Amino acid sequence: MLEDLREENEARKRGEAALRESEERYRNLVLHSPDAVLINDQDRVTLVNLACVRLFGAAAPEDLLGRSPYELFHPAWHAQIRERIAEMRSTGAAVAPTFEQIVRLDGQATDVEVVAAPFRWSGSLAIHVILRDVTEARRAQLERERFLTALEQAGDAIVITDRQGVVQYVNPAFELTSGYTRSEAIGQRPG
Repeated sequence: MLEDLREENEARKRGEAALRESEERYRNLVLHSPDAVLINDQDRVTLVNLACVRLFGAAAPEDLLGRSPYELFHPAWHAQIRERIAEMRSTGAAVAPTFEQIVRLDGQATDVEVVAAPFRWSGSLAIHVILRDVTEARRAQLERERFLTALEQAGDAIVITDRQGVVQYVNPAFELTSGYTRSEAIGQRPG
């Protein structure tokens, strides 16, 4: 019987050591991720990585820890965030990635892509949140859309070719002046 207790105790110690190692690997992965990561546990931020500190313009993790996630996101997104948290808590499953806005500590709104998934943490259902700043990507997309609108509305015929001279784009003014449709012109060599 004493031998059984000793084996059981050794097995428990090995299990506890494996659990500590697993927790340390998870913490290391989160802390060194290039994306901003935070843990929402019972509507309080309980862990942030350095990328998250930078994203929010904080001086240290302590500036974010203990805050409600609602303090960190723009009020226009609070209803959506509540719905997503409720869904994760009721289903235990991750929600689809989405776009929202955070409010940095300096008050600046920043567009972010948000991925969130629930997991068991210290006996409760916490939420692992990954944030990626998409401000520049959104700005580039808007600029591209403005550029395409200008091309489409230009009164002069515009033809864009690749380096080999193959037509990649023509605007409506080209169609009017040349008599060729867009589908007839694209893929051809002018001349």
